[in-house]
Amino acid sequence: MKLPLRRRAVLLAAVAFTLLAAGGGLVARPVAHAFIGTISAARAERLWEKWKHSPAARGGIAVVAPGEPMFWLRVPSCGMSTLVLRESDAEELHRFPAARPLDSGGCVVLAHRDLHFRPLAGIRVGDAIDIENADGRTNHYTVRTIRVLLPEQIPATLAAPEFPNALHLLTCYPFRYFGAAPKRFLVTATERTNHVCP
Repeated sequence: MKLPLRRRAVLLAAVAFTLLAAGGGLVARPVAHAFIGTISAARAERLWEKWKHSPAARGGIAVVAPGEPMFWLRVPSCGMSTLVLRESDAEELHRFPAARPLDSGGCVVLAHRDLHFRPLAGIRVGDAIDIENADGRTNHYTVRTIRVLLPEQIPATLAAPEFPNALHLLTCYPFRYFGAAPKRFLVTATERTNHVCP
C-alpha cells in the first residue's frame, strides 16, 4: 500500500527533524566541553597568578583547602598544561583537574577524559611530568606505568601503590567513548627527587 504524497512528505520531514536533533545532541556535548575548556584555561592562568602572590601561598601553608590551587601540571609530550585544585566537589571537576593526597603517600590527580585529560591519550612510559608549586619550585616526574583498569580496581591500586610517593593521573577510558566510559586510565609517575604531593 502506497502512502499519499502529502503523508510521505510529512513522514520524511519528521524523520529528518529527528535525525537533525539527534545529530545536534551528539555534537553539543563536545562543543560545550571545548568551550568550557577554553574558558577554564583563561580562568586558570588568572587564578594561578593570583594564588602565587597570595599570603597563604607565600607563607608555605602545609595543607591546601579544598577548591584552592595546589599546583600547575605540565606534560610536555602531550602539550598539556593545566591548573590543579585540591579536590572539593564534582562541579569543580568540570572546571579544573583535582588532586587528592593519598594515605599511602603521593597523590592522585583526577580529571575528565574529554576535557583536561584528553591529551593523555598520547602519553608514554618515560615521558616527563612537571609540577610547578606556588613558590616557583618545579618538581620533575617520569612516567613509570600506564594501566587500563576497571573502576573497582582503582581503590586497591591507589591504597597500595607500586611506587611510594608517586603521582597518579586518573581519568576514564577509552578517551573517545560516548557516554559513561567503562574503564579507567591510570598513569603513575615517580619524582626524580624526594617530594610528596602538597
